[in-house]
Amino acid sequence: MSDNASTQPKSPQPLLNEPFWVDLVTPDVSAARSFYTALFQWEYVDNGRQTIALLDDQPVCGIWPGSAELANGASYWHPYFRVGDLNLAASEARRAGGELLWGPSDYLGAAQVSTIQDPAGASMSLWEPTISGRAVMNALGASSWFELVTPDPMLVADFYQSTLRLTPDISQSNQHSYRVLTHSGIPVAGVVRSNGPSHWRTYFLVDDLDRALRDTTKERGSIASPPQHTLIGDTALIRDPAGALLGLVAKLGAPQSPVNDNAGFPNSLNL
Repeated sequence: MSDNASTQPKSPQPLLNEPFWVDLVTPDVSAARSFYTALFQWEYVDNGRQTIALLDDQPVCGIWPGSAELANGASYWHPYFRVGDLNLAASEARRAGGELLWGPSDYLGAAQVSTIQDPAGASMSLWEPTISGRAVMNALGASSWFELVTPDPMLVADFYQSTLRLTPDISQSNQHSYRVLTHSGIPVAGVVRSNGPSHWRTYFLVDDLDRALRDTTKERGSIASPPQHTLIGDTALIRDPAGALLGLVAKLGAPQSPVNDNAGFPNSLNL
């Protein structure tokens, strides 16, 4: 653990072991397109199997039709982490108590991917790129922060450190403490304790949180958690018309430098 971890937002350059891509799985692609266009001004291209959302002609995410094989038709956001060696990372995940759910498989010629479930039940995918480039991130209307919600932060800390070399740490301000996973001293994701099902959630950057919430309800979405001020900015949780949970964040800022000198999440912090 480093005492001089950067407080700057994530680098726009592709880094190993950080979030790299995100998909929406939904039973109603047409309704999703309408909702996210109103919310984020996305445009779209279809390739026959999948829809790609665009901002200024650059890819933001993928949208896949749900099925009985994909969470019984449920709608959800799903992150991918870039790795240098897919087979090695998948093997490390299994050794650390994770389960290989799917893959390795080709992702539209852009990457080889595998989907992994961590020991607490949250799923994410590993992405070994076969072409250059990445999704737009940290821009208005694009994914800008990722958060793991889990009942056992200590358990999953070891898993993500073994699988993705992400170091567990604590970021603090005068009023808040926040678990983070860092790579090369840079916070790349948050970790939140919850007694509900373990999952990853994705936050998208907006310029006006109140307006985005009004647009959400106008377009038949719903507010899952009201606005609050956090270490990453002003945030709220919403659901799209099919029920997919996502975060909105305005005034995006990186968590403060980690301050704890012990490896792993301290047991004394009940976050």
